[in-house]
Amino acid sequence: MNGHKCILAFTLLAFLLCLATASALAEDDGLKIQGWMLNRLYAGPGNAHFEMERISLSAKKKIDTDIDAYVEYYYHHWVNRNVALGSPWFLESAYVNYTDERGNNLRVGKGRNYCFGIVPDYGNRKTSEYGLVAETFTQERIVGVQYFGSTPDKKLDYGIAAYNALKMGSRNSGTDQQVFRDWPPPIEHVVSHLADKGEGDNLEFSARVAAPVVEGGKVGLSYRTGELRPSEISYLFSKNLVPGGTTDDTNRRWGADFDYKGPTGLVAQAEYYDAEASTLDFKGWDVLLGYVPPDDPMGVKFYARYGQLDLNPPAVTTSEYTWDQKQLILSVVKPLRAKKPVWLQLEYIKNDEDPDPVSSERDNDVLFLELFTAF
Repeated sequence: MNGHKCILAFTLLAFLLCLATASALAEDDGLKIQGWMLNRLYAGPGNAHFEMERISLSAKKKIDTDIDAYVEYYYHHWVNRNVALGSPWFLESAYVNYTDERGNNLRVGKGRNYCFGIVPDYGNRKTSEYGLVAETFTQERIVGVQYFGSTPDKKLDYGIAAYNALKMGSRNSGTDQQVFRDWPPPIEHVVSHLADKGEGDNLEFSARVAAPVVEGGKVGLSYRTGELRPSEISYLFSKNLVPGGTTDDTNRRWGADFDYKGPTGLVAQAEYYDAEASTLDFKGWDVLLGYVPPDDPMGVKFYARYGQLDLNPPAVTTSEYTWDQKQLILSVVKPLRAKKPVWLQLEYIKNDEDPDPVSSERDNDVLFLELFTAF
């Protein structure tokens, strides 16, 4: 182990010990410290290998009966292998939340956007990986202020947010951590796609409403609006997604979704998002079906999600950003403890793309077995 890794390991251990000590000392003072980790066995592409995927460490402090403060850090062990990826520590969330007498929330800081689409946290997304559509439209945290809650009769959920705009960026389909052993990732195992990623320096606004339509099911409508910066238009041009000379700074998203949890164990979700970024129109949609055994905390859970990302560029070129993509995720979850968040999850991700005539599809499917452990 080299000196750099020794320092990182010591820092992580010291941080964990400090958190544990603080948690014990402050247990009666409204401070709650917790965490979770993901350990995976990958089986492709490339050679099978183990990966400590990530560790989450968080602290929540009840400042008053109606005010909480929350901070969460992620530690990505695999970043240590490549200095180009930056620090392995990442500030995931940091916000203050005020809850009014009706249970509605005013949240200031960094966190998930509860005012656009289905929030893809663990409880909502079901699969371990986010999936193609969530990666494109809803995964990224926002920095700003949001107000969300329900009407007194609980028949309408609503939310509105103002925050630093999300930048046009990219994510990879098929990236298991094997590719991070080489940087940049070998193209034969990944396909990049457009995504809302990163924090800009202008403002953006979003709003959402949702209402029950059947017992256990809700339909939601969402809208986001802002403006692209010149650098983002240039980014789109560099990926062959808009023609040269474009100055249109339009940046809008709207979405419709359905979420259902039934008494028989059936769960279902559907999402549709339509986007305008300068002169580019693109769409994403997915459907999830699953089964969660009712009244059986040790029962095996099954999930299947299919999604598509459809673009309308000036032309389909050798730039993979212009390719339509499809994705199927199959996931099986086996709880290991009835009342503790510890489980095994086997997940297979089938990625397909529609390349230009001179390019070929890539071997970017992923299979892994994951142990989730909360502490």
